[in-house]
Amino acid sequence: MGGETNFRDRLDLLYCAYKSDRDPAKKPIKLSEIKELIKKMYYCEIAEDEEADDIISRYQYLSSKEVGKYIVISPDKDCKQTPGFVYNPQKDEIRNCSGFGYIELVVKKSASGSNSYKIDGVGRCFFYYQLIVGDPVDSYSPFKPTKTPYRFYQEFKDIKNDKEAWQYVYNSYKAYFGDIEEWTRWDGKVVKGDIIDLIQVYVDVVHMIRWNEDSINVRDVLNKMEVIL
Repeated sequence: MGGETNFRDRLDLLYCAYKSDRDPAKKPIKLSEIKELIKKMYYCEIAEDEEADDIISRYQYLSSKEVGKYIVISPDKDCKQTPGFVYNPQKDEIRNCSGFGYIELVVKKSASGSNSYKIDGVGRCFFYYQLIVGDPVDSYSPFKPTKTPYRFYQEFKDIKNDKEAWQYVYNSYKAYFGDIEEWTRWDGKVVKGDIIDLIQVYVDVVHMIRWNEDSINVRDVLNKMEVIL
């Protein structure tokens, strides 16, 4: 269950704060009372300066190490990036989200005959998708206008490994922002940093924590992958 604070709220995001586009009026009635009742009736872990999804991610990661001991039950898209097994009750399917994974373009045709697109997938490929396209539900996207799922798919579909994926991520940010030395965050505060520091901010907001103190150091990863800067 979510706690009082979340480190993502303090990240130096562009455009708007984390989850700030959500309408408070749409929260379930008596949500606070329901949370307190759940705490009394069931075993419950409270997130400390993170969100409930990070707790779930830890158990999902354990399911990749101790097969059969854990399985996450959730339709949440954030589960798609963490190694391990997820059961989606809405689709009645189990997915293994470990490894590099894959993406696919899902096409939905409207009554008028026009097409709409979204990305489905698992593994690190879905993580890269969120790094580029963002997540309107959580109010973050590095690019304005937001890169569409269709365009992302066309650019990413032939990428076969993490080195190519990180090169694509770096090139995308560099092409859009250029050689920056600072950026202005959502509240007008100027943040000192280069393009890799900005990528780090979006890696931090996207990445679901797999164990205590888990993080991805973008500068180290780019060096390790020998990404051309």
